[in-house]
Amino acid sequence: MTEHLDYEVEEHRRAWVDRKIASVMGDDHKARHGEYGRLLDGVTRTAALEAVAAGHRHNDTTGRYGRNVFDEMLAAASVPIDHLRYAFAPSWDDNSGRVWSHRHYVLSDVTAKPEQRAKMVPQFQRPEIEEVVGRYVAGTVKSAEADRVFVDVMVAMEFYQFADSVLNAPHIPILAPSAWKRRPITDWIFGRFMSAVAGYLGYLLFWFASKAFFPERWLWIVGFILTGLFFLEATWSLIMLPSEWIKVRAHQKKVTLYLDQMNGLYRSLASDGPISARHISELVAKSTDVGVIWPATLHVLLEDIMARGGRF
Repeated sequence: MTEHLDYEVEEHRRAWVDRKIASVMGDDHKARHGEYGRLLDGVTRTAALEAVAAGHRHNDTTGRYGRNVFDEMLAAASVPIDHLRYAFAPSWDDNSGRVWSHRHYVLSDVTAKPEQRAKMVPQFQRPEIEEVVGRYVAGTVKSAEADRVFVDVMVAMEFYQFADSVLNAPHIPILAPSAWKRRPITDWIFGRFMSAVAGYLGYLLFWFASKAFFPERWLWIVGFILTGLFFLEATWSLIMLPSEWIKVRAHQKKVTLYLDQMNGLYRSLASDGPISARHISELVAKSTDVGVIWPATLHVLLEDIMARGGRF
């Protein structure tokens, strides 16, 4: 397939892209240079090359009912980009021209302060995005530009959401501890302190409520029994503290390994040059072997890319 379009065909394609951008975002001249404009330009160029290779011309109406097959192929190429853009519409300005671009600081975004994190972390609509990618894989018009953005967004979605669920999980010692944020020694001290305070206050209430009905000596005996149980529990939990610390550290190391694997894979997608789908697939398989779970749609997309040449 030729890699170049003649002047008339290229002018027709550019005019089609301009009309498409105007229909979506108005007459903002900056839109062509935004994410939407760049992606649309790339996918329609690939579609135009395929149309020319198949014998369709920009000025022919050879389709059914006199439709222009060339323009239909351009439109088909743009559909996945439109759908992906709409998947982010609830969190992005409809006229912003944004679709998706590679993020370079995922972990920094996730660990930022809450007010900053709300602006930096994309609001992924997982069902919609997976449906868009599934339709793209099932479609007939493909392009390296669309391949790249879909692989990137699928990896980023899993990376962002996993990192956020782990690193920003609420941590309330004893009641709702976060495995990532747990500090066994500190939690043990805090737990014993809270138990002592709660037990003391509870015993005082019991004392004043019961002293009219029971001899004072009995109340002191109850107090000594409760104190003994407290120290017995504290001693046992102290004995078990090393094993608990080992469990927590093992879990935290596993999470760190997952994050490292996901970060390494995502950084491999930052290249400005061609990317090997086989290499990315191998990194996905490697991270899967250690426990990372990727969306099934990502595996299908990579297999589809490899079947079409393996580069994007």
